[in-house]
Formats: sequence, C-alpha cells, structure tokens
Amino acid sequence: MWLSIAFPVVQPSPCTAPALRRELIAWYSERARKSLPQVTMRQGAKAHCSAPPRIDDPSTVWSTWVQSVEWIDPIREQRFRDEVRDLLWPVLGLRRGGVAVDVGCGGGAVTRALARWMGPGSKVVGTDRDVNFLHYARRRAKEERLGRRLRYLQGDALDLPLPDNFADAMTSYTVLGHISDTKRFLTEKMRVCRPGGRVSVLEVRGKAGLASSPRRSGRPSAREQELWRPLEKVWRKSVDEPWRVASAEVGLAELPDLFEQLGLVEVMLESFSSVNTLEDARITPGEALRHLSAQERWLLAQVDRSAALLKRPLPPRHLSSLRRCIKTRYEKLRRWVRDGVHTWDFSVSLSLAVSGRKP
Repeated sequence: MWLSIAFPVVQPSPCTAPALRRELIAWYSERARKSLPQVTMRQGAKAHCSAPPRIDDPSTVWSTWVQSVEWIDPIREQRFRDEVRDLLWPVLGLRRGGVAVDVGCGGGAVTRALARWMGPGSKVVGTDRDVNFLHYARRRAKEERLGRRLRYLQGDALDLPLPDNFADAMTSYTVLGHISDTKRFLTEKMRVCRPGGRVSVLEVRGKAGLASSPRRSGRPSAREQELWRPLEKVWRKSVDEPWRVASAEVGLAELPDLFEQLGLVEVMLESFSSVNTLEDARITPGEALRHLSAQERWLLAQVDRSAALLKRPLPPRHLSSLRRCIKTRYEKLRRWVRDGVHTWDFSVSLSLAVSGRKP
C-alpha cells in the first residue's frame, strides 16, 4: 500500500478553460517559438499545499494520502536513465525538437528524461491534477535547467487542458491502473496527438520474478507489519477504493488489441527492466540518505493520517510502538549507508510500453 507508484487523474479541472487552450496554442505557434510565455497554475492553487490533508480533495489527495513524491520520483529517475533512451525512442515516437506530453506526470521524472532526450528546441508538457506534484516537478525542472523545454499544467487525464493535434508523442507512466474509463483515456490522448504521432502507455510490474534474500534486512519486521494492519485496512476502505487505486478495467495483454480497435496503427511493444535498490554505485551515499529520510517522513505521517480515519481509535501505545519500529528501522538503514555496509537488498521491476501511430 505505501509503495503505490501511479497517479490517478480523473476529475475535471478548471485548467481546461478556453483561455488556457488559447495560450497553449499561441505558445506553440510559429510566432511564439522564440519567446515562449510562462504558463502558470490558476491563481490560488498554492493554498492547497499548506492546507491540512483532506481525503476528498482531488488536487492534493494523491500526494498526501497515496504517494510521497520525494520517495517515488528518485525511483522513476533510476528507471528512466539515459541508457533506455534508444530503446524507447521509436516506441514513444520521440523526435529531436519535437513536442511530447506526459499525462499524470507526478514529480516529473519522465518529463525531465524526455526533455533531455529530445534536446534543444523540444517542448514537453506534464499534466497532473495534484498541485503538490506539480510544484515539485517545476522546482526539479529549474534545478536541472530544463525550464525552457518543460511546462506543467494541472489537468484531468480524461479532459486534458490541451488543444487538438498538439503533440508528436502522447505518453503516460503507471497511470492506466487508476483510470476509471480506459477507452476515454486513450481517445483523449489520441485527440491531443497530431496525425502521424504516437500514443503510448507505459506500465510497470513491481517484481519481475527476481528479488534478493539478504542476510541483513532493512525490511519491516513481523511486529511492524502486524502494527500496520488495522491502518492498512482503513486506508483501503477510505482511500484505495474511493480513488480507484490500481483498479484498471483493461489488462496489459489486452492493450494492443484495444489500440487497434480505436484506430491506432503500426502498434509497437517494448519492455525494459530496472533494479530497485539504493546500493547501486551510481547512487551517492548522500542521495541514499535523503531517500531513506523521505521514506521515513512519509511513513510516520501516514501513521497519524490513517489513525485519524479510524472510527475506534487505536490505543496510544499501539501507535507509539509502530512509530518506534519505523524510526529504529530507518536509523539502522542510515547507519549502514554511513558505514558503507551493503545488504544487497533489491528487486527487479519490469516496465512494458505499448504504442500506436495516429493515422
């Protein structure tokens, strides 16, 4: 539950207003290519970030109840390293200086990869309904000096705030599993895709049948798992079910046929694997420590948030014991990183890409 890795984007957004559509059309017109206007979020959206977590607010529910952007974004960065560029280039329909859209972009790891790969002159738009994800994505784009190539818009995956025939490549990563209407999701992406461009869906399977069994383990103990159970139960009822977490109507094996039914041609399939670990030499100790601290903060926050959903409060001792288990485990993990101790605790994820060309 606490490792969920996708973004549902299924509610209408005020960002689909005609004024924004006109601004975007102007943005990509020939006259605007040399002096692009800054597309910003609607006035007042920042207030969501400082408000107390609400379970009924579609503009913040994912980042406050389902997924930590500081936790998941570095994992996505590992999956979309530059090594997979050549593999994904033809499947996604990328081109130098082209236009791409990532629907349900979350913290922006995929959009940043696309902006790097497509190079100068390219334009990449990320859409998501969660304003906290968009704030994070904008900040990271600035840090990587990709701001000229990237724009982030609050919007709904079933009603994108973008004009017809807008992009060369329309993609999404780990979004389909949370969408209520798969056909509408795909046809909306087809609407925004230009003729000759490609529409793609990328999904991941968390464990591809390969995982280590380390001698030293930083995984939750049996005691910690037991303490989590009543909170997981209320989370599933209050968050998982209402927000359709991982409840897709169409399985991955059915996607190629669905693409053809909807009129997409030249369907392509590709896959790539990634190793989930913080012990790879390409990850610095500082990065590993920051990642572990982000995980710990998220889990401790979820203890309090989930406990508040219970009709019958848990005994204070139950919650304090769970917090102590989490803190002890993460202090041990950080100590191992600082001391250079490797546990080689890892698993392999498999990502599948399906795409089709819009005639």
